[in-house]
Amino acid sequence: EVHVRLIASLTASNKGQIVSNSIILPSVRLHFALPAVNLPEKLYLIGQCNGWDWGAAYEFVDAYDNATNTEKKTFWRLAYLPAEGGLKFNFNKAWDGNEVGFAGVTAKDNAGAGVKSSDDGNIVVTAGGWYLVVVDVTLEGRNFVYNVQFNKPNVYLMGSNAPVNDWSINAANLFTVPSDADGSFVSPAFAFDTDGDGGVRACVSIDGHDWWKTEFMVFDGKLKYRATGGDQERVNGKKGQVLSINFTKGTGSIK
Repeated sequence: EVHVRLIASLTASNKGQIVSNSIILPSVRLHFALPAVNLPEKLYLIGQCNGWDWGAAYEFVDAYDNATNTEKKTFWRLAYLPAEGGLKFNFNKAWDGNEVGFAGVTAKDNAGAGVKSSDDGNIVVTAGGWYLVVVDVTLEGRNFVYNVQFNKPNVYLMGSNAPVNDWSINAANLFTVPSDADGSFVSPAFAFDTDGDGGVRACVSIDGHDWWKTEFMVFDGKLKYRATGGDQERVNGKKGQVLSINFTKGTGSIK
């Protein structure tokens, strides 16, 4: 209900003001709407792996479908996570109250990482090493729901130069995984020369996403992700060469 009364005066300075009695309107419909909540455009990982420094936080890569999917956003990142080192996620690079730890996510360990909560609520992996961290973000009411997978850090050579070059995810095309954060992933030797549309291509594999939706390549020594963009330019290679990628520094080479 709403209580209403009228106030009248002779002048703008309220001279001669009189006030009516109060009346009750028992049922009044009011228009009220909270601002819309949209899925985040960015996602960041902060933790011991980058010194708990937002300036050095790891930015996740957009899965290709993020450009059009309004119901779910998928982000992924290859990261070296130290044993017992905590981490959190946030869609802003700041301690703004939106950061989430273990209690704020549903975590699935697909790689024997030993995912658990620390005493102060951070996400922790017991087994240090490289992981493909995949985060699906959906909306439940006005709240973000985070489903996080810790997967093996499988990187695949893909294209007409791969040992198995049928454009499939194949164990024969796996990169070697470095033992530390500063090391490089190294492809198997190119089985063929490449020229034109085939090219040297590489990707990770995420369930429900075609391989090209999570691909990347090295251009002039710099790692670039396709993310939500169009086809990347083709890079050619020669039989016997390898593709090396440092995911921590965002660099790489073909030699």
